[in-house]
Amino acid sequence: MTAREAHTRLVGVDCEHYVPGIGEEIAGSILSDKEQRFLALSDVPLSLAVMIVFSAKESLYKALWPIVRRFFDFSAAEVCALDSKEGGFALRLTEDLSASWPSGSVINGRFVFVDGYITTLIL
Repeated sequence: MTAREAHTRLVGVDCEHYVPGIGEEIAGSILSDKEQRFLALSDVPLSLAVMIVFSAKESLYKALWPIVRRFFDFSAAEVCALDSKEGGFALRLTEDLSASWPSGSVINGRFVFVDGYITTLIL
């Protein structure tokens, strides 16, 4: 069952197969230098952290597309929190996506890493 629009404004889910080393290969394409420095200080191994953020940004796109109805890329949001113990993350918008979603808005989500797959959820 999916959430009804009256009950939520955002639903975004993504699942990625984790392959060690891929995160380092794609980091420059999906993360700013600031985000890369932030993740380097995380207690999550860098390759895994990059893939979590990749999946989180994919979930964000899926959640916001029905509202903003336009393409936005990975630079439209930056990771500002990653909690490996609680499985949480936060993304901060770096540009205005709509009147309801201006730059600076923070969107929280959850992630799990099970059996080689990263799943992220924004609800």
